[in-house]
Amino acid sequence: MNCKQLNSIELEEVLAFLEHLPTRQNEKEAWYPNPFTPENQASFKIDKLKNLWYLFSEGIGGTTTDLFRNISKHR
Repeated sequence: MNCKQLNSIELEEVLAFLEHLPTRQNEKEAWYPNPFTPENQASFKIDKLKNLWYLFSEGIGGTTTDLFRNISKHR
């Protein structure tokens, strides 16, 4: 699988597979607790239309590929 193929996978599907569930969502976005470290308030946002994420507590974000890179760094 190359990066283009990986980025075509919806972030919501990846997080559901990893057993991370949103705390709130609508048709445009979904908010999750930080998937890398424990936190009390959701600061991880997915833009459903663009299939991009941003983690406000750390100031990072990106594509599905970037999410996997960051998960591997934190494990």
